[in-house]
Amino acid sequence: MKRLILVGARSFVALPLVQNLQSKNYQITVVSRQPEALASYEKTGCEVVSLKELSEKESEGELLVSLMPIWEMARLMPELKLRGLKKVVVVSSSSVLNKQNSSWPSDLALVERLQGAEKALQTLCKSKGITLIILRPTLVFGYGLDKNLSLIVKNLRRLHIMPLFGQAQGLRQPLHAADLARAICLALEAEIGNRCLSLGGATRIPYRDLIKELARAHNIPYIFLPIPKLLLVLGLNVLKLLPKYRFLELAMFERMNKDLIVDNSEIESLLGFQAMSLQQALERHS
Repeated sequence: MKRLILVGARSFVALPLVQNLQSKNYQITVVSRQPEALASYEKTGCEVVSLKELSEKESEGELLVSLMPIWEMARLMPELKLRGLKKVVVVSSSSVLNKQNSSWPSDLALVERLQGAEKALQTLCKSKGITLIILRPTLVFGYGLDKNLSLIVKNLRRLHIMPLFGQAQGLRQPLHAADLARAICLALEAEIGNRCLSLGGATRIPYRDLIKELARAHNIPYIFLPIPKLLLVLGLNVLKLLPKYRFLELAMFERMNKDLIVDNSEIESLLGFQAMSLQQALERHS
């Protein structure tokens, strides 16, 4: 039985991942800064420990999976006292590739943050002889818990209006959390060396059509509301006066016209990974 440490167990990807791992007879320790929030995992037979405990005393762990933001993992990894660690699988983001040529400072700052974290983990694992596999997923969604497609569905239900900027024909490649969990399991079991692997869903779909599919799957009546750039800028400036809307920026709307997709050929070849189509994911897991 392989002993596995799962960091970031409060992620919505964690539960399907644990279910997959347990079906393969892994012994799992789930870790969080707030272990009291992981009480439900105890019913599954997982050991639950705090992140503080994992960094203060030595523990056995052959495998490690991180679902926390990769920059947090890069900071914490040197502090973890794990004996016998052989392989680490961490989740990064396809933004490290897709936003490299962005004209927005916030996008470039994110790319720099992701690149720095990936490089730090690669350097550390290489120095310790640990195999590192970095997964770079696209738009991850599922179970109504994500802040991507589920947030769009929530707003459609509330307002029945979808603001659009431009033609909104930028391609998207939504990846269900269940597929990301499967990819992590495949990476753990694969006999390959250090890799950075991109992965997305099986469907590439224009942003505008993605909204249509989400509304159809959830039976939500709606209308598109095209917004001219000047009006959009003025509206955002007003909305950002309210604390809950301060995260909004013009770049988020401009991306509706940018392709944010990846090539799955390498992960398909190396791991045998096959993602669900968007229709399959919405029918099975919406």
